[in-house]
Amino acid sequence: MFYPILKVLEYEGWTTLSNYAPNNWENTDSGSKIIHVLWTDGNQWHSKVLTDLEYDQNLNVSTNDLSEEILQNNLAFLYPSTVKLPELMDSLPSEKNWVTQVPAWRASVGIKSDKAQVSYQGEIEPFPEKASLLTFHPFLQFGEFENFLVTINLQNSPGIKSSELEIFNSSQKLYIDSKPIKRNTATVIPLNDYKFSPTDLPVFINKEMSAIPFGFGRTKNGQMLSLEHTHPPASFVLHGNRMAAQSGIKASWFKNLLRNDDN
Repeated sequence: MFYPILKVLEYEGWTTLSNYAPNNWENTDSGSKIIHVLWTDGNQWHSKVLTDLEYDQNLNVSTNDLSEEILQNNLAFLYPSTVKLPELMDSLPSEKNWVTQVPAWRASVGIKSDKAQVSYQGEIEPFPEKASLLTFHPFLQFGEFENFLVTINLQNSPGIKSSELEIFNSSQKLYIDSKPIKRNTATVIPLNDYKFSPTDLPVFINKEMSAIPFGFGRTKNGQMLSLEHTHPPASFVLHGNRMAAQSGIKASWFKNLLRNDDN
């Protein structure tokens, strides 16, 4: 399990990790963990030990604690381990620590300014090399708000390959624009320029890679921040083969959302 630290625009990112389980029946490990920070330069994964985290203790790590090298992709990852990792790796480590299912073992991941802060409970596992993204974006705010889409991606290989995110207005199935997003990176895309109305529902698709999508908003005076993320289609399927249902939903929308040059 990996825990992201986000650098979004000019704001400080922070992540709080706890070395005690979110339930009392799935996890029996009460030992200390070596907490590493991981980042990629595009060719290899880098690892640095931050501290030992004793059982029943918390650790807060801020982007202010990390160097520009570590945050070169606006994204780093905390990783707990029972052993010290090599400083350079060709792929991510796979030791299974802090694994629970109900709920997943999550950290508090946040962004803050000198006037406000927001956070969510989250974790990330590496995405497959070949995957796709379909997400609707109901989090637009109007008036004095500036809206952004933030995507984060993690893959086992350290490459920082760019891929195209297509933006549509779902109600008219109208192609709006395309923007590059990168693997193993946090990408920030401004949305106010597209002049979406309160009755529009933007949809974002990528047929080559997946990512966790967030709606990030801020008031122009900086006194309010918001951070929300959507869930993949499979999370809304209660019974049966959830991944097959998700594949069907994606295939249907991919068929109906076409760029002008695809018609």
